[in-house]
Amino acid sequence: MTERKIGVTERQSEVLTFIEDEIAAGRPSPNTVEISKHAGYRTSEVLRILNALEHTCYITRMFGRRRNIRLCSPSVKNGARRTSLRRN
Repeated sequence: MTERKIGVTERQSEVLTFIEDEIAAGRPSPNTVEISKHAGYRTSEVLRILNALEHTCYITRMFGRRRNIRLCSPSVKNGARRTSLRRN
């Protein structure tokens, strides 16, 4: 049985950090081609990473719009961890 990781993978963290840095610098959110060039991944891999980040609620995307990535969660870069809202 493999261990299940909590949070994000190294690749997801790298992409998320790049998105955060671009937005923090006052630039619009990067598109998939820009992320691909920065990270050295194929655009199909970037799309899978963005889908995973959206599924885990770190980003949201508005389909049909350019520069559609929005941050919606605390920074992974700063070591913030998501916590469960469920009570024991």
